[in-house]
Amino acid sequence: MFSCFHFPAFSLNCLLARDGIAPEQAAVLLSQGEREKSSLLEVNEAARQHGLLPGLRTTRALARCADLLLMESDEEAEIATRRELLAFIESLTPDFELTSPETFLLDLSSILCSSDNDWLHTSLDASKHLALPVQAALGSTPDLAHLTALSRHTAARPGHLPENFSPLALPLDELIKSSSFPPRDLEVLQLWGLNTLGDLAALPRQGLAERLGPDLARLHDILHEKSTRLLKLHQPLCVFQISHIFEPPVENHEPILFIARRLLQTLCNRLAHHQRAAAEMTLHLSFENGGGYARTMEMSEPSLSSDILLNSLHTHLENFSATAPINEFHLELIPTLPRHAQHQLFHRGIKDPNQFADTLRRLSG
Repeated sequence: MFSCFHFPAFSLNCLLARDGIAPEQAAVLLSQGEREKSSLLEVNEAARQHGLLPGLRTTRALARCADLLLMESDEEAEIATRRELLAFIESLTPDFELTSPETFLLDLSSILCSSDNDWLHTSLDASKHLALPVQAALGSTPDLAHLTALSRHTAARPGHLPENFSPLALPLDELIKSSSFPPRDLEVLQLWGLNTLGDLAALPRQGLAERLGPDLARLHDILHEKSTRLLKLHQPLCVFQISHIFEPPVENHEPILFIARRLLQTLCNRLAHHQRAAAEMTLHLSFENGGGYARTMEMSEPSLSSDILLNSLHTHLENFSATAPINEFHLELIPTLPRHAQHQLFHRGIKDPNQFADTLRRLSG
């Protein structure tokens, strides 16, 4: 079983949630530029009741709704809300796909619960602290759950659909108009008298594909649960960095190397766990007088050896003189895919490129 959480008009609704604006207030998100020439990027449900849709000119929108609330995008607020939203989804299950910036598909196979509907109701209650409108639905396949969550029927009653509810009863026009399933011949379907997804599913697939193309054939397969796929699981961004504060501050590089040996071993273990190697190493030093120093050291070959990284750091610090006592330092490893090379019997190559580069740095220093 799969579940889909869709957060419509995310950029707009995160601003409304931040400012504590009631959902009954019609609000829109404007495009950048002069307000007289701007258009609507996103609209909330209250604005849709006035006939406002994305793409409409701002002047025409104000003519239709005099008390319309005009909002401008705030990147910092959106990033903060998205971070909170990701933390909420990860608290439900680590197995999820970020299908779009507004949509998450969750694999419920590893979740133990009395029933899927109970789990969905509990999850929706837990999402109330986000103060964001949400459309949530269950489905036997990822695409079927996604299809159901995009429906306005789901928006009106998120998580409270009847247990025997079938997506085939959903209106055809609103789902066809969604960005995820855009057929080119909606007018033809309406002329045929199709009103629900069940009407579309009742048509023969081959004839549908011949007349309207592969998009409708794929939708037909989804409705009959013949189309399934693996989720592209979300991989959180891993930052391989570590810090240490010296108390009291130090004046030479020996204490730095002593601490760096242990910290580099920890970072290399994390890299190995993610099947990565270090391509670059960045050193940041903070001085007692408020100054700082930063240097990036590029490795000749991606490495997972803490000794090789420590030697590169040692070579650099030997020729470095601090302007003031050092009270803090940071190490960050830039990951890349490890390189694997087969040793050839009659091929003369550099046995250890990193040691060779370290020797060159010592000679040039």
